[in-house]
Amino acid sequence: MRTSTVLLAAVAAVLLFAGAQAQNTKGQYSHGYTYASDVQGYTNMTLDLCDIWRAWEAKDNAAIINIFMNGKNSRRGSGLRSFDLWSTSNHSGFPLFDKMYEGHAITYFSDWYRTAVNAGSYREAWAIIKGPIMVRYMMHEYEAAEEKVEVGNIGDDTGAPHNVDEAWGMWVGGHGPGFCNGTSLADDAQTLAEEMGLEYTGYSATNLAMIYLTNDITAMARHNDSEGAEEAYEHLYEQAWVFGVSHLLRDVYAAQAARGCRNGPLEKELRAVAAVTASWILPLMETVGADVSEIEAALMANNYQYTKIRNAIYRATAKLDPEFDVENFGTPNPRTIRQHLGLPGSC
Repeated sequence: MRTSTVLLAAVAAVLLFAGAQAQNTKGQYSHGYTYASDVQGYTNMTLDLCDIWRAWEAKDNAAIINIFMNGKNSRRGSGLRSFDLWSTSNHSGFPLFDKMYEGHAITYFSDWYRTAVNAGSYREAWAIIKGPIMVRYMMHEYEAAEEKVEVGNIGDDTGAPHNVDEAWGMWVGGHGPGFCNGTSLADDAQTLAEEMGLEYTGYSATNLAMIYLTNDITAMARHNDSEGAEEAYEHLYEQAWVFGVSHLLRDVYAAQAARGCRNGPLEKELRAVAAVTASWILPLMETVGADVSEIEAALMANNYQYTKIRNAIYRATAKLDPEFDVENFGTPNPRTIRQHLGLPGSC
């Protein structure tokens, strides 16, 4: 993580003045970034997450699947936007998409989601929405922005800044009356920071970096600076890498904690969550040249050990970038993770 502590401190100060978001996002301030265009369709997907969450609480599998497949709150032309639409959008040529779907049908993650829901594995299903669907689609929007700058398509409403806005809307979600709290990727990053010791002045270091870099790529777009936009995108890609690896380490540690407490069903579900996280972060690592074979073997082992998986990740990272500080991935806080899982302080 190469974003300076001075910049993180500046962004943290700005966050103190964050406010609620209006329906039309153009010109609206949201968590350290001001939208250049209207992407309310993307921010309104948070309402679908809220409704899916409520359906999970009611164990209404039919509603959980229906909202995912058909959408509910986000208009798209004469129809509705849905998580299935994002999941099955063909972005062939985008390296992360190509690697994630290699050997799989376009419906792979949607099929996986329905299977998890029908099995009552709600944590697993939730992870599928947030990881391989939302993170992958978000990174596609950032890449699309960078590509538009290359050809001079830089207008706020439909050019590169608009794609950045769509990505940001996916990261922070919608806020205000009618929206639920705690469902955005930014919320996930904050929770992850608490669980992995990755907070800076009380904020997720990943969130602070994402704010800075998202503002940066929009500024580069407006100045028609293709080299600057490409550099910002590369750093955003690195932040997704750090976020994903931290998630995987947390997921693996959580599964091992459940096993230590002899909670077999929870361990099984948390191992499934780790598999979901691996389904997008390992392909992302591969797109930049990492060898993930040792990590995959450690994840598949019956004798599932956090230290072996962590060390495999560290070795793959060191081979890729010897100067990268693996402390950026964080270290599990046993007490916080157990508390979030509802496990005893010690087992």
